[in-house]
Amino acid sequence: MNELTADLASKLSVTAKESAWRRSAIELTAIVGLYLALAFYRIDAQSLWTDEAWSVNSRFLDGPAWTTMYRLSPLYFTLLGLWTKLFGTAEFALRAFSTFLGVVAVGFTYGIGYRLFGRRTAVLGALLLATSPYFIWYAQEARYYTLTIATALMMTYSFHRAIAASSWKWWLTYTASSLLGLLSLVTVVFLIAAHGLYLLCCTSHRPMLKRWMACQIPAVVMFSTWFGVQYGPALVSAVLTKAPSVTSDELRRSPEFLPASDVAGIIPYTFYAFSVGFSFGPSLRELHVSRSISTLVSHAPTLVTAGLLFATVFALGLRKLRHNDDAGIFLVLWLGVPILATYLVATMTTFHEYNTRYVAMSLPAYILILARGIGRFRRPIIQLALLGSVLIVNGISLANYYFDSEYAREDARSAAQYLESAAQPGDIILLSGNPQALQYYYKKGMPVVQASEQSIKNTLAVSAKLPEAGNNHVRMWLVEIRPWETDPKGNVKAALDKQARLDKHQSFPGVQIYSYQSTDRGS
Repeated sequence: MNELTADLASKLSVTAKESAWRRSAIELTAIVGLYLALAFYRIDAQSLWTDEAWSVNSRFLDGPAWTTMYRLSPLYFTLLGLWTKLFGTAEFALRAFSTFLGVVAVGFTYGIGYRLFGRRTAVLGALLLATSPYFIWYAQEARYYTLTIATALMMTYSFHRAIAASSWKWWLTYTASSLLGLLSLVTVVFLIAAHGLYLLCCTSHRPMLKRWMACQIPAVVMFSTWFGVQYGPALVSAVLTKAPSVTSDELRRSPEFLPASDVAGIIPYTFYAFSVGFSFGPSLRELHVSRSISTLVSHAPTLVTAGLLFATVFALGLRKLRHNDDAGIFLVLWLGVPILATYLVATMTTFHEYNTRYVAMSLPAYILILARGIGRFRRPIIQLALLGSVLIVNGISLANYYFDSEYAREDARSAAQYLESAAQPGDIILLSGNPQALQYYYKKGMPVVQASEQSIKNTLAVSAKLPEAGNNHVRMWLVEIRPWETDPKGNVKAALDKQARLDKHQSFPGVQIYSYQSTDRGS
């Protein structure tokens, strides 16, 4: 009788597990389907922007610039090279690589949420990531940040399995995924540090520290050898140098490269970007041009509403984590250590400026804390109200991203097409800002003169050179694309307005094109 009862209980247990697996598979499939619909929607509607063009410009594939790109994320650019050989370099194909990597991230977010807190948090976390404007933005970009999130999640999942099962199979998987993460983006090293701190903070897991060190030493040694060869001299110089790596004017005009000393701006902006992406409230271009109080005040209703909503849900999530100390410490360290460590590196050295993209591996931790905040309530009506509010904000931000040109990437593709049709032989194109995206699309071969900040220190220096150019060319075209990078005060256009006659003006998202006739030619 006892054997019969045990056999029946075993069969019921297997049946329950199979049922749970089927339910999880259905839920995850639906969420992944939603993610793919959002990530592929209008994926090639916007042209490649500066960094994407720099990634894939065929002129750099075998030259020094390709080496520079490769060392930023060797795993991504190796995979991208293979991907482009199979699918080409059209915008859709280039960005689809990141989109498919996002599927991996959604799946691992569900898995980590399930292991830490159960099915409800897993579903909410995966859903919030799948609809996150920040996540969709990078899932539609030919850069390595979606790969960074995916590899960081793989590493974190295998780490949690390793300490739970105490299996060398998972520890070895953790070692391999850690190396992949490090080769995706160097700041992933701070997530590895967060894992070590978690073992140190949790008494029950402290004996695992030796295994963690044994597994991380090979990965860190291999990565450090590569990193030392690539970055050693620059890093030593950055540590020893006290002078800032960029000018204060450059820092003030950049929303993503915030002043390292401005912790009051860095941390809130990072959480704001994690919450609503870059298409809700002030646009990136607005913040590049001016980050004054007046710019923020004009978006006060939007900023306050979104800030209160996400801050409330986040605070509820943190409060809920108090009931699960191990998982709470795990998530808080995952979220906080990469952000604070990256900030400290930017503050204490001149190696690189802080950028919200460089802490993208912390996004899933933030998402899971939000999921805990929503899922803490037993009453479905409250859960639905909070979830619905967050999804509405996500939807508005995504709609702005898809359809509002104010939030779109710079349209270098349309600008290049216009120049190819309007510019004539003998014309000269003067570019104010960053040339990479325009050079990627512009195929006509007409000379493009880069106006560097050094050459436009003042209007007189520029004006002295313009008559010579005007005498040798029929028309001068001024293209402003990310002009804050080289000409924040507008010296080039001011000089042209004085020296030549404005003939035409064409505007595209993030791009202004002006046509000038030389007054010396009388035409």
